[in-house]
Amino acid sequence: MMKRNKAYIREIYVVFFLILIICSAIFFLFPVLNEEIIRYERGNILSGEADGDGSNGAGSIANHPELSIKETADSSMIISNSSDKESGLFTPEVGDYIVITILARNISSVNFPKGTVNIRWKYADKSGNDYSVSDVEKFQIFVDGLIHDYHINIGENPRWESSGKISEIKIELPEVEGVDIDIEKISLKKRVATSVDSHVNRFFRNNFNIREVNRFFIPAYLGFIMLCFFTCSLKLVSKKVITGKMAFSFAAMILVVFSFYYMKNEVFTVKSYFDSYRKNISEGDFKNTYLGFYDFEKFIAWLDENTPENENLIVLVRGEQIYIMSEMAYNLYPKDIKFINISGKSLGDIETDIDIAIRDSEREYSYLVSLSGEDFINRDLSMIDASDPGFEGADIEEKIKTLQKKYVLEKNYREAGGFLYR
Repeated sequence: MMKRNKAYIREIYVVFFLILIICSAIFFLFPVLNEEIIRYERGNILSGEADGDGSNGAGSIANHPELSIKETADSSMIISNSSDKESGLFTPEVGDYIVITILARNISSVNFPKGTVNIRWKYADKSGNDYSVSDVEKFQIFVDGLIHDYHINIGENPRWESSGKISEIKIELPEVEGVDIDIEKISLKKRVATSVDSHVNRFFRNNFNIREVNRFFIPAYLGFIMLCFFTCSLKLVSKKVITGKMAFSFAAMILVVFSFYYMKNEVFTVKSYFDSYRKNISEGDFKNTYLGFYDFEKFIAWLDENTPENENLIVLVRGEQIYIMSEMAYNLYPKDIKFINISGKSLGDIETDIDIAIRDSEREYSYLVSLSGEDFINRDLSMIDASDPGFEGADIEEKIKTLQKKYVLEKNYREAGGFLYR
């Protein structure tokens, strides 16, 4: 009887701590407890007249009359304090996050499967009317005709400083002809409980130059580690102990949910690419469906990190690649990007186009980008088409050697693509 009572007490003790750990993980690793600071829904603007710059003017939000919201002519949305801009909107914290509901439709089947949205902000105690280039948080949206809620942990951005108050927030949408992007809702929230996961993510972003950490990554694995530690410390590995099995099962469920998040994103990505390249797919023209990298946004970030801020770029592309061109121009701002269409051109023609761009007196281009090794001087000589106009095999080899002296390869993103020349 005594042994049975001890076993019973042990089970209660284990279940209690298991529930405690699960509740702690939910409250401190997920945004369950929060306070809403700003909420906007399409159609709840109380007033606003058109401005002279073509924008929709400034109006107040129905449930936040002290706030002003303005839709500008360049598809941006600005939220500010209409009563006193010097006092600011709120004091930023690490646990702050924004949920933006967006509907993006590809109404003309242009090759734009996904895009980048920028969130910029100003501080009330800092002088100047312009937004800082570095005070920005970026996130990707799917152009698939479906409504998506995008969760942006803006407080994890190292530039989201708690030393001052935010006076203005600007949401910049990409402008692409044939693509319609609408913001349905905006909700800025502050987590009430200590956001352990956001502090960990901010540490990694600040010290390891990481632009984004998946919001399920740290909670899933921290929860898994806590449960494993709990199970091992109480020696819940016996086949007779049901609670130990429960702990491991719950830990496995966390990782399964984490995996479903990625699978969901892959489904949306496939649909957005199909909508963008529907015409090419139906005609069997798979060669021109997508000429970028599967992680093209990471390539753009890599390119931005490896080129000075005020240096302009020349980029070689095949055809009118709207997604590639718009994403590079949008995400590499304020760099000026000159795109050269190299489809059907010989190396001599490409060199001529590059020289014309370099001689531009208004802009100075210091770097050259080739997306594929076959596009420029890193091509495989054994794979060269003998019908290339103006060159025979030996002439091409000599031409490539000459151009390699003229354009010095500094770095490459992949072995077969993403070449940066000086």
